[in-house]
Amino acid sequence: MELKKLLIPLGYEVSIQERGTYLINNAKKFKLRPDIILRKDNRTIIIDTKWKCLSNDSDNFGISSADLYQMYVYMHKFKADCTILLYPLAKDISPMEYEDDDVSIYIRFIDLIHISDSLNELVYSIESRFNKPDDN
Repeated sequence: MELKKLLIPLGYEVSIQERGTYLINNAKKFKLRPDIILRKDNRTIIIDTKWKCLSNDSDNFGISSADLYQMYVYMHKFKADCTILLYPLAKDISPMEYEDDDVSIYIRFIDLIHISDSLNELVYSIESRFNKPDDN
């Protein structure tokens, strides 16, 4: 089951690897291509998928600073309400949220064995975020 098939009936516009946005727009330098962009009711969520497994044995669970910087840039360049880093399910690691001033980065997981259940949980998480009152 695809995430897109779950979200479109709920009124989301779903873009996959959308083109045309640059870190430096006036020079068209450093392309920005998030994996998934969700738009609904003048709100935007950016999802970027990662294929490394997080671990309790690593600093910051293995989440790289570069991944967080990337989400920060996406939030600002796409005027997103939040971003989601989506990792394969890891043992003993729960979803996380990093919020500070104008940054909202959520860490979520997909169980690659039970993908349908995981996608439904992700949709629930997304719907919960979209149904929060607009802070702007």
